[in-house]
Amino acid sequence: MGASGETASAVAIACAEAGADVAVTSATQDADEAFAIRRLAKRISDLDRRSIAEAVDLSLGTNVQVAVRQIAKQLGGIDVLVVAADVRVVKPAERLSDSEWARVLNGNLSAVFYACRAAAREMLSKEDATDRGRIVVLLPGVEEETSAAYAAARAGISWA
Repeated sequence: MGASGETASAVAIACAEAGADVAVTSATQDADEAFAIRRLAKRISDLDRRSIAEAVDLSLGTNVQVAVRQIAKQLGGIDVLVVAADVRVVKPAERLSDSEWARVLNGNLSAVFYACRAAAREMLSKEDATDRGRIVVLLPGVEEETSAAYAAARAGISWA
């Protein structure tokens, strides 16, 4: 889930309350998630901040690159990227399907990599070399009940 998740929404609102213009994205192009981020963007706009809502399939690197470039153009650059991936399937490894494995890894590992890479490219292209930006990756706590795919993705992010 993208910015419509509880943690990501709270971070987006806190950034807007602190004076930032905020772009929010979905993790998929699911209609319910797209509507949720539009509502979040409206809440940010109500705080007198510029806000953009982008429905993006974060599991596809090219989609992420295009969305990040559009956001950077519309907001005049990217100063901070906050990624809060949390796609879960709670099943023991022997019952986890290949598609569930791929969905969790794509949502929690590949999507984080694609977002960080795209934002870093935008940040490094800034002419002002003194402060090019920050990337913050929020890792949710590991619950007792989790899947091998979730643990693998989280380990991959932790070691990046």
